Amino acid sequence: GMTEETFLKKIDAELTKCENITLEKVTELREKIAQAENMIGVKSNEKVMELADAIADDFLRLEKYVNINFMGFHKILKKHDKYLPNNPCKTFYVS
Repeated sequence: GMTEETFLKKIDAELTKCENITLEKVTELREKIAQAENMIGVKSNEKVMELADAIADDFLRLEKYVNINFMGFHKILKKHDKYLPNNPCKTFYVS
């Protein structure tokens, strides 16, 4: 079995991993937005729109990633609290 401490360490590690990936992707998106802004008036509108569409797609993918992970953590913590009602942890992470 897994101890409570091991479980919480694992949750923390996975949350940190998701956080790092999210921050990395946000940084990439900001760089792409800056690129697109610098292209305005220099490159054709078509090229700028292509990049803007790519940025929008990346943003939607990132939003899905964040939502899926939030839901996953929410379900795991809810199940944890259901089986260990005297030691709830969902409110600590989700609030």
